[in-house]
Amino acid sequence: MYHKVSLLSSEVLSDLSFHPLTWEGGLCYNVRMSTNSSIVLSTPAQINALRAHTLRIGLEGEIKHKMRLTSKAPTCYTIIKRELGFKGNKVKVYAQYILWMEQQGLLYLTSADREFMKDLATK
Repeated sequence: MYHKVSLLSSEVLSDLSFHPLTWEGGLCYNVRMSTNSSIVLSTPAQINALRAHTLRIGLEGEIKHKMRLTSKAPTCYTIIKRELGFKGNKVKVYAQYILWMEQQGLLYLTSADREFMKDLATK
């Protein structure tokens, strides 16, 4: 059974595998979860939302554990800086990216979290 979603939460993103598919409308992704259920991302907005969350999780891994999603491709830090033009170290770029994701409607922050991220981005 496939469910179309417009936004994925962090819990859903924790254990996913991606399988590119083609269909009448173009490219979509069949996302299989460990719970033997899956969802289909069939619009560019859905695919971009998943990509944004994947970059966020990758950047968190680079900051917290000094690990990368892949050894051959650019780091998530590099991809985010290049595509969005952010400046600063990894923590500042992370804060700017979180605020950008909130502006795009991909995350919802409490006012305290928002203020913390603004302070972090400007230090």
